[in-house]
Order: sequence, then structure tokens, then C-alpha cells
Amino acid sequence: MTKRHGALVAMRFFTAILTLLICAATANADDRIKLDVRIANVPEGVAAHFEIAREVTNLRLEYRSELAKGSWSITTPRLRYDNGEVSSTEPFRTFDVVVTARNDVSGPFYPCVVKIGDTGRIVYASYFAGLQSAFDTTITFATSGQTTVVGLPRGGSTLHVERTTVADDQAAGLYVYLGPRDPVKETALATYIVDPAAPPWIQGQIEDLAGPSLAFYRRSTGVKLKRKPLIMTTFTPGQRGAFQADVTEGPNVAFRIFGDQWLTKSDRAVADIRHTARHEYAHFWNGHTYHSTDNEKARWLHEGGAEYWANLAEADLDHR
Repeated sequence: MTKRHGALVAMRFFTAILTLLICAATANADDRIKLDVRIANVPEGVAAHFEIAREVTNLRLEYRSELAKGSWSITTPRLRYDNGEVSSTEPFRTFDVVVTARNDVSGPFYPCVVKIGDTGRIVYASYFAGLQSAFDTTITFATSGQTTVVGLPRGGSTLHVERTTVADDQAAGLYVYLGPRDPVKETALATYIVDPAAPPWIQGQIEDLAGPSLAFYRRSTGVKLKRKPLIMTTFTPGQRGAFQADVTEGPNVAFRIFGDQWLTKSDRAVADIRHTARHEYAHFWNGHTYHSTDNEKARWLHEGGAEYWANLAEADLDHR
């Protein structure tokens, strides 16, 4: 056997092995069950229609939270929802859910659906995705001439949930806006969507801080965001005073304001808003551009880091 012939045999052998590995990977991906979900606005919140490629007796969802207990209502007979799992004693391929919007303080969990204005909705997509190891999920948000969807990584109205290699990562972990076009405000820096009831002075602070804060973090890290941020603000009157904000992939953020005390501008309120906004903008980098290997289990790391970065931004921008 000549050296050339031996090299050719070796190359063919390795090519065959590579082909087998690719086929095995493809077959493994194909083993996942295709799941299509269509989400539309309804007066209570949103309605979701699930369609599975084959019959199952249970469907485990990507994201589980106690917040879903009181808000998910399956309208298909003989099916039940419990802690992120839809099940039945009989096989099923389709079912329908109505999810009631919750505009209250949610603690460390992402709310499933939040109202923004009367007819706008902020939807956390992971609640509607099948467990990524078992299901290949495509989520479509129903739009019309008056309704739009904002916040998907590739634009449009459809999200194909890409499989991740890190078990703790939420493959569909992002906020999406589904609602009327009127409140959507596009600028060169960011997309803003504001509840009409939100105090104007608060929204003014959120927008005024975005430019210098994002520029500071970009300059400090040397990393430019891959996409323009989506910045949303909701207001719920009458409740105890609180201010909560959550950043998801996107980078998308929802500032959620609770209580009539925020209607009145004060030095303390301004300071709270400014610090919180800078903290959340820092998460565009330290929570959703850089990832630690145990991102979800090391909240102290990215929360503490965002606090540190916010303090650095305040020292640099406010105390010159």
C-alpha cells in the first residue's frame, strides 16, 4: 500500500466516522417532539393553543414557577396543569390555555404575563416552551393590523426555541411585547414601550439614563450589545409602593412600578429610580452578555456585580 493510498483510506475512514456522528446527532435532534404554540391577546391576558406532533400523556414545560398556579387555566377537558406540567390519563395532541395577567410583585420569579396599558401584554416566553430536551418548540405570536410583537431576537412574530447545551439556561428566556403599535417608540438607542398610566417623570428618568449608562458600560467592558434593547414600563396604582425590574435575553427589560406613592416626585424616589435603572442596564452585560457556568445558581455574582457597576456609573456620571 502506498503512502498516498493509505492516507486516502484514512481520510475516508474519518469521513465515514464524521458522517455517522452527524447522522447520530441529527437523529437525536429528530427524536424531540415538535410542538407548535400560538399565543394571542385576550381580555384576561393571553390565550395559547398548543399542538403536539404526536400523542402524549404529559407535556413538561421549560419554566416552572409558583406564579403560574393561580393564573393558568386549561380550557380543554380532562387535562390538568401542575407545576409546569400538563397531563392527562388519556393521550392528547392539542390543548388550550388562558393565562391571566398578573400585575403584582413577583419576587425572584419572572411573571408569565403582565399587562402594559389596557391591551398590551408582556409575555415571558419560557412558560410556553416545552422542555428543550424533549420538545422542539416553535412559538408564534398572533398579530394583526393593530397588534404587533416586539422583542424577538430575529424580529418577526415567530420564535423557534433553539436547544441550549447548558441545562440551567432558559432557551426561550425572554420578555416579548404583544399589543398595539401606538405605544412603541423607536429610537437609535432603544425601543421603549410605556404604560400610559406610568408617571411621566419616571419614564423621563429611565430614558434619560439609558444613553449615558449604556455608553459607560460599553466603554468599560469593550463589548457592544448585539441588539438594541427593549425597555418597557408598567404602572399599577393603589398597591403598596414597590419598584421591580427584570432583565431577560434580548436584551429586554421590564420596569414594573406599584403604588400611588410614585405619582409624586421626590429626591428619594428619583434616587431609587436612577439606581435601579442603572443596575438593570448593567445586566445587559453581566447577566446576558457574559455567562458564568452556574449562572442561575450564582445570583449573588451577577446581582452583586450589577450593584457594583451601577455604583461605578453613578460615580463617573453623576459626581464629576
